Amino acid sequence: MVQLFINTLKWVTSTSFFILGVYCLRLATDEGTIKPIILVIFSFGIVYWMSHSTYEASKKVFLTGLALVLAVGLATRFYIWPLLLSYDWDIGYYMSWGLSTIVLGIPIMGVVFWKEG
Repeated sequence: MVQLFINTLKWVTSTSFFILGVYCLRLATDEGTIKPIILVIFSFGIVYWMSHSTYEASKKVFLTGLALVLAVGLATRFYIWPLLLSYDWDIGYYMSWGLSTIVLGIPIMGVVFWKEG
């Protein structure tokens, strides 16, 4: 049970750094400055390190996590983020994508890790 929690926490950390990297890459592209590239390299480096050295993820876990992040990203873009904006919550797209992924990802990836182990 403890290993299940640790694997889920590692997945949440890795996913959060991935979304931070995508945000900084978008920021560097939009502003035309090189400063956010350091955070992009750092974020994607953490994701690479987490996925290769801290835990062994099977193909099932990797594909499920990738599908979850992409599906929640699309759902956030077209449903969740406009809903938050309609309630006058000044929250950015990437922040709402990250929070939605964490809220939905913890129970889903918990079940995936539980069935895997």
